[in-house]
Amino acid sequence: MREDWAPRLFWVLSGWLILTAAILVFHGFGWWGFSVEERVLMTLLGSTAVNVVGLFGIIARFVFPGPKT
Repeated sequence: MREDWAPRLFWVLSGWLILTAAILVFHGFGWWGFSVEERVLMTLLGSTAVNVVGLFGIIARFVFPGPKT
């Protein structure tokens, strides 16, 4: 199960972070007239951080369980 889910988790998180970084760069430099409100950027960054940590935590907890007591 680890061999099956580890690459999927890696690619989902990598894609998510690359897309977020691209949005920030496009907004920061104003390429092709790309602009997003500050509230949208703050929401994007906050939700990305929460989703990345949450997804990693959920997968890590169920794929790599601790000792049973």
